[in-house]
Amino acid sequence: MPRPDTRERILDHAERLFAEHGYDRASLRAITEAAEVNLAAVHYHFGSKEHLLEAVFQRRIGPINEERIRRLDLAIAEAAPALPSLRRVLESFLRPAVEQLRRVDAWILMGLARILHEDGAITTRHFDRLFGPVIERYRILLPICPELSPEEIQARFRFMIGAMLHSTVPSGPEELRSRDTDPERQLRRLLAFVEAGFEAPATDEVKA
Repeated sequence: MPRPDTRERILDHAERLFAEHGYDRASLRAITEAAEVNLAAVHYHFGSKEHLLEAVFQRRIGPINEERIRRLDLAIAEAAPALPSLRRVLESFLRPAVEQLRRVDAWILMGLARILHEDGAITTRHFDRLFGPVIERYRILLPICPELSPEEIQARFRFMIGAMLHSTVPSGPEELRSRDTDPERQLRRLLAFVEAGFEAPATDEVKA
């Protein structure tokens, strides 16, 4: 089997080392040694360590977000002039991730997710670049769930992401891991759970 080209080889090893050690502790030296390239190759293809991290994220998460927006746009167009259903909007967010998560090593995904939640200007910039446009588009949940405040919708959106990760990535105690290998059945179960969460009564206290 032919070796991946230099750029892809760097990305493969950077992804693994970033996931294993985090952004700060994964050195460019370790990445270049693992990829069997010199430092000049990293600078040629990516320019800097931060831009290399951005390329790692874009390779894994960029296509998922593009598919999310495509599906959301389709749901909006088909429902017009009414709003799309809550389930259709939630499915547009969940389905692309569930389909992709099954194709990638779980520990890599969890490692990259940890980097996105680290404190620091670099990870904040990457989170905003990756998810800012997506989060903005999913503000359509505000008129779909008018009884919920923006803060409560934001909280439930975070819970949805957590449920998605833990239901599709094998992690945690063995007895709590899903043994279901049918992605469609798993997606249906996840959708039922998340939809019920968004339909639950508001928990924000109403101040007089």
